[in-house]
Amino acid sequence: IKSIFPESGPATGGTNVVLMGVGNIDGDELTCVFGSNTEINAGWAYAVAQWVSPTDIKCVTPEWSVPGANVSLSLEVDGTRIAASSSLFHYYQNTPIVESIYPNFGDAHGGTIITLR
Repeated sequence: IKSIFPESGPATGGTNVVLMGVGNIDGDELTCVFGSNTEINAGWAYAVAQWVSPTDIKCVTPEWSVPGANVSLSLEVDGTRIAASSSLFHYYQNTPIVESIYPNFGDAHGGTIITLR
């Protein structure tokens, strides 16, 4: 694996990651393996992978329980680990989503107390 893109995504998962420069691989079942061996962040998570070009593979990041983790990314074919990226994937803390602001108006000079939800 020559590179991965992007190299980061939210801890909730769902980021499309492309493993570039994989080359020719024979096998039926492609799997991306995200993992860490650190004491506070040990674990492995798996994601189905698929070809997107003759040399590139895509997978969707699984959820990771520790935001801020840097994890390895490798590729398995039919259950055998065959390649690993030299780059780590960084799981960042999810950005809060503002669903509503109340009130949606206020004094032009400021001072209005608002509620974010």
